Amino acid sequence: MIRRWVVFITIVLMMTFPVASLSAASKSVSKKKTGIEKNKKANKPTVKKQAKTDTKSKKSSKARHKRSQHLAQDTPQAPNPGHPLLKVTPLDNGKFLIEPLESSSKLDREQDSLSLIKKPIFQEGFAVEEYPAQEPEALPGFSQLLVKLSKQLLGTAYRLGGYGQEGIDCSGFMKKVYQSLTLNLPHSSREQAKMGALVTTDWDLSRLRIGDLLFFKRNRGQQIGHTGMYIGEGRMIHSSSRKGVIITNLIDSQYYNRNFVVARRLFIVENSELETLKNLTD
Repeated sequence: MIRRWVVFITIVLMMTFPVASLSAASKSVSKKKTGIEKNKKANKPTVKKQAKTDTKSKKSSKARHKRSQHLAQDTPQAPNPGHPLLKVTPLDNGKFLIEPLESSSKLDREQDSLSLIKKPIFQEGFAVEEYPAQEPEALPGFSQLLVKLSKQLLGTAYRLGGYGQEGIDCSGFMKKVYQSLTLNLPHSSREQAKMGALVTTDWDLSRLRIGDLLFFKRNRGQQIGHTGMYIGEGRMIHSSSRKGVIITNLIDSQYYNRNFVVARRLFIVENSELETLKNLTD
C-alpha cells in the first residue's frame, strides 16, 4: 500500500514540475518580447513628429537661402567705368545734333541714328514752376536747355512707378528727361546707375557737370534707391517721395552726403569733352 502511494506521488511530481518550468520560461520570453516592442515604439518617431521635423528643416533651409540672397543683394559692387552714351554737337542754327555713341547702340535698336532738337516738349498739363534762386548768367547752350526741360516737370506729384501726369517717381523722372534727348533709360534707379560713364564715387560736387545723374542709397541698406540730376550751383532736381519733383540744395545736405553712391555722365558735348572725362575717371 505504501509503495503504491510513493509511486503515485512520484508520478504526480514528475508531471507537475516540468509544466511549471515551461510556463515560467514562456512567461519570461513573453515579457522580453513586450519589453523589446516597447523600446522600439519609444525609439521610433511617429509619422506626425517626422513630418513636423521635415517641415521645420525645410523652413530653416528656406530662411537661410533668403538671408544669403538678401546679403548678396545688399553687398555693394564696384561701379563699372563705362562710357558716355550720347555725343552732342551744337549747330550754328541754335539746334543740337545728338548722336548715339557705340556704347548706346545696344540700348534701343529702334531709335534714329541722330536727332535734331531745339525745344523738347513734354505732355501738356504738367505744372511749370521756376526755382527762386538766381540762375547762372551764362550757362552753356545745351546745359541751359537741359535745365529748362527738366524744370518743365517741377511740381509734379510723386507716384511710385509713375511716368505721367498722375505722378512720377525718381527713375521715371530721369527717364522722361532723357527721352527728350532720344535716350531710352530703364525705369529703375539701380539699372540707370550702370549706364554711362563713371564720374565719381566721392562726395565731390566740383567734379559734377549739369546733366550728371546722381545715385543714392537708402538709410537701411546698401542698394541704390534714389536718383536725381545735377543742375549746377550745388543743386539737384529730382522726384522726392514726399514732395514730388523739387530742387534740393546739396551743399548743406548731410543726408545726401551720407547716402551718396555714384555719379554718372550720359553725354558729352563735342569731342573736346572726351579728354576732360578721361581726366575725371583717372
